[in-house]
Amino acid sequence: MSTRPGMPREHAEAIALEALDQWARAFAERDPDAMARLHSERALFFGSRPQLYAGRSGVRSYFASLRPRSSNSVRFSDVAAEALADTVIQLAATAWFTVDHRVPIPMRVSQTLVCEDGQWVVAQHHASPPPAAT
Repeated sequence: MSTRPGMPREHAEAIALEALDQWARAFAERDPDAMARLHSERALFFGSRPQLYAGRSGVRSYFASLRPRSSNSVRFSDVAAEALADTVIQLAATAWFTVDHRVPIPMRVSQTLVCEDGQWVVAQHHASPPPAAT
C-alpha cells in the first residue's frame, strides 16, 4: 500500500481514460497531425513497426506512413493507471484495433503521460501483441 502523498489513483485513472479517448478519436480520424499533437516533443513511440519513432515529427511520420484504410478504430479495456508524480502518469491497457471492419486485433499498450503546459500528452508509447497462449 502506497503511503506517498500525491495524486489519488482515481484521478490518475480519469486522466488516463481521457487521454486514451482522445487518442482513439484521433486514430479513428486517421489524422497524423492530431496524433502528433497528443504526444510530447520528446516522445518515444513504438507502434506496430520495429523502429522507434521520436518526437512529434516521428509520431506524425509513423501515422502518415500507414496504409490508407476504409476504417480505423481502437477500443481500450483493462486500463490501469498510477501517478508517479503530480505531472507523470503511467498506464497500461489492452487495445482492440479494428481496421477495415475486420475482427479486432488485441495489443498490449503502455504509455507514460506527462503534463506539459497544462495539457496531458504521451511521452512514451509502446504497443505489442499479447504473448501466445501456452
